[in-house]
Amino acid sequence: MKISELLQKVNELAPFDAACAWDNCGLLIGDKNEQITSVYICLDADSFALYEAKKLGANVILCHHPVIFEKLGEVTGDSIVYDFIKSGISVISAHTCLDAAADGVGDLFAKALEMKNITPFYEDGAALARIGEIDFSDGYLERIKKKLATDRCDTLILRDVKKIMSVSGSGGSLLKACYDAGCDTLITGEAKHEHFVLAQNLNVNIITLGHFETENIIVKSLADRLSEFVSVYVSGRKEFIVRR
Repeated sequence: MKISELLQKVNELAPFDAACAWDNCGLLIGDKNEQITSVYICLDADSFALYEAKKLGANVILCHHPVIFEKLGEVTGDSIVYDFIKSGISVISAHTCLDAAADGVGDLFAKALEMKNITPFYEDGAALARIGEIDFSDGYLERIKKKLATDRCDTLILRDVKKIMSVSGSGGSLLKACYDAGCDTLITGEAKHEHFVLAQNLNVNIITLGHFETENIIVKSLADRLSEFVSVYVSGRKEFIVRR
């Protein structure tokens, strides 16, 4: 399989043109005409992923977060982009397009949260969030933490939890949108202190479960769907920032 063919398969799962306008998805490093030996699937195309890919003999990395986000003025020896180019490893990113896709990050997160009566919520033209209902009974958070394999759980619970907005990764900026949509709770990966302050002022609950942990759920799912077409390796990273 050529990289161009893998790009087409990924595009079928998560159309690149469904990404936010500010995002950077698709083939970011490499030659689309190159033959693939195997694909390493991960959340971040960083030095850890580069080391793992080289060790496994994978010449393509398929990641969620773009390795190139903003315009580069130079590519020098202290850049991870330089390291990927020098190592001959191509990088494909599927970011907000994969958040929005059917059975993508957003849907998997909503499923892990046991949401019901789910509807998509659009931000910057993409279905980045989901709105629905949960049964926030005793033991709920511990059960969800186990599903997401996370030890992270920061909460500000001000009222009964019934109608929620879920957004994986960094979703604190959607706090006001959550309130405007009539939700009582935002469940996301991470949020700033200022978002918790705003939640207090708006009387909206906020629960954060870890940026990495709320998005890493997509890695195995992607591998399962692509393994019939190409040899894949799944990142074994279970935690990025260690909580002690």
